[in-house]
Amino acid sequence: MSEKNLNFEKALKRLKQISEEIVKDETSLEKSQELLEESEALIEFCREKISELHLLGENESESVDHAAD
Repeated sequence: MSEKNLNFEKALKRLKQISEEIVKDETSLEKSQELLEESEALIEFCREKISELHLLGENESESVDHAAD
């Protein structure tokens, strides 16, 4: 999945798919390793998005505080 088309919801959906695939007994060790690497990248993507939203919320809160002064 290219990062260009990726959003938070798609990343979470893909993480769920990965977790379901890994728990299957048919998944080879090699494929599990690939899925693990993909999931690590997706988790990092989600962390960055959450951080961006957190910072955006802080900035909006500061703007509202200043407007009330």
